[in-house]
Amino acid sequence: KAKKKHKKMVVVNEDQVMSRIFVLESTRLAFNGIVRMLAALEKHGFISKAELPFNTEEHLYVQRFSHLYLAKRPDEECFPEPLCYDAYKYATNVQDMSLEQLCESAKLGFGNALRLLAHLRSTYGQKLPLNEGVDTLQRVCKSNQIAIALASK
Repeated sequence: KAKKKHKKMVVVNEDQVMSRIFVLESTRLAFNGIVRMLAALEKHGFISKAELPFNTEEHLYVQRFSHLYLAKRPDEECFPEPLCYDAYKYATNVQDMSLEQLCESAKLGFGNALRLLAHLRSTYGQKLPLNEGVDTLQRVCKSNQIAIALASK
């Protein structure tokens, strides 16, 4: 006689899920701000782009994101299609942006992350399970917002 497989039921607290989503989105916005800030600093001449002696940009993309292709299974619809290199290159191209546009974009990224974190705190307050990580992310966004404002003068 074949045994029936029972699926485990996982109970998730909606507040925990929503707070995690807010933190992840804030982190994404902060990373976007950092990437734009680094591009602005490079364009201004404060930093230089590292030479890639052994790898091309496409090789680095494959090394960085190949695990996402492994996570995608044909029977699961919850994962979006991985971003191809050409779409990634187009989305991350900042060569056509001026220094002012890059600085403004970086400030917006940090500002939007801070607004989202403030909303998270006002909505979930002390129930927030990730308080330490939120504090750190908030400090990073504030300090980088100040740094890009000073660097863009």
